[in-house]
Amino acid sequence: MTKISDELIQNLEIYQWTKITGPLLEILAHMGKEDMSELAESLVNITSLKRKFTSSNSSDESVGGPVDVAVISKGDGFIWIKRKHYFDLLHNQPFKDKYFK
Repeated sequence: MTKISDELIQNLEIYQWTKITGPLLEILAHMGKEDMSELAESLVNITSLKRKFTSSNSSDESVGGPVDVAVISKGDGFIWIKRKHYFDLLHNQPFKDKYFK
């Protein structure tokens, strides 16, 4: 019985890699910063909804509310994409120094 279960688990792992994980990583490698920031925000919102509607214990709802989104890149450094208020140069001093000299 162990051989059958081990083989099933191995086949599930192969399926997961070829149909889910591998293709997702391939797409991520070619996404732009804006798209990746939208994806990150969406994943946080999906996690929040899942925990809200699948848990009977309200303490499990540790994710949610307004989401702040930032991008960190080698060229631009830390940049707020979405914050609880609009993009403000006061909160992005390195960006301001680089592009608005």
